[in-house]
Amino acid sequence: MGLKDRFNGTGILSSLEELNSGAFSVKKIDIDMITPNPANEIYSLDNIDELAANIIENGLLHNLVVKPLPDGTYRLISGHRRRLALMKAYEITGKEDFKQPECKIRDDLTDAVDEEIALHKASIDDRELTGPEKAARAKRLMELYKFKRDRGELVEGKIRNLVAKDMGMSESQVQRLINMDRLIPELKQLANSGDLPVSTAEKFSGLTNDQQYKAYQTIKQKDLGDRKKITRSDAEKIKKTVKKKGDKISYQQQQNAGENHIPDTANEEGSVINEIQKKIHFLLKAAENISEQAEKPYKNWAKSLLGKQLEEIINNAQDIIELLKKY
Repeated sequence: MGLKDRFNGTGILSSLEELNSGAFSVKKIDIDMITPNPANEIYSLDNIDELAANIIENGLLHNLVVKPLPDGTYRLISGHRRRLALMKAYEITGKEDFKQPECKIRDDLTDAVDEEIALHKASIDDRELTGPEKAARAKRLMELYKFKRDRGELVEGKIRNLVAKDMGMSESQVQRLINMDRLIPELKQLANSGDLPVSTAEKFSGLTNDQQYKAYQTIKQKDLGDRKKITRSDAEKIKKTVKKKGDKISYQQQQNAGENHIPDTANEEGSVINEIQKKIHFLLKAAENISEQAEKPYKNWAKSLLGKQLEEIINNAQDIIELLKKY
């Protein structure tokens, strides 16, 4: 599906025009002077080799968009995959054009919130976003617009309608994406792989985490016959079934134990592995908490939480190192 087919009307293409019509100059910048934007972490950076090959053959079709920083470097607003592909293209060919691409410099993005909105509105690469990526984008744009309104700025119209225009879709589609963001990671992964369409995955969003995990287990065990995907009808049946049944083990207990739960009768080596699994799960959860804080506007960071989480990460990492020394 081409870019114009995916983003039409008043969606991201018009947002791109808005981005490009702002205050900017164009000049060549050394790729090493451009740093990624942390807000881009919700998007996958895949197929870089393929994109690099395309750039080598056809050149850079869309300039990187950057913001100048006080230390003389630049932060990327648009073109995170292209930046990595340019680095790869330079590594392969040694051509300076790839090392020093022409960039559009945005001098007008002085506010962190507006900068991040610009980033999400101007993701223009030729890769189709996955369902979870679209859901994360919709959720984050909702949060950013709400923050602007809460701090007294004029935000005309309904926020969901603004997000729908930014993403080139209907308000109902945006709501489905917001619902989908409430799914547990296992169901998000199924949606990410394409085994669970967004419209179907959204059916499970109203369930508790325990019920969602039971639905996930049911889906993994389900014989689809010649069909490759779970349909909305399948999802409705699974949803009704898991609502009726109680879970012998909660989702949180399952996560703490890991997928390969080791019984109490396991030998010493198994017990150590189980302990490592628990600590790794904690590290992942702590990293997720820190990531959520970092996505907020800077002045809203819960610094005490960040400090506590970082301290616990260090302690757990040290525990894992000591456990591994036994083997």
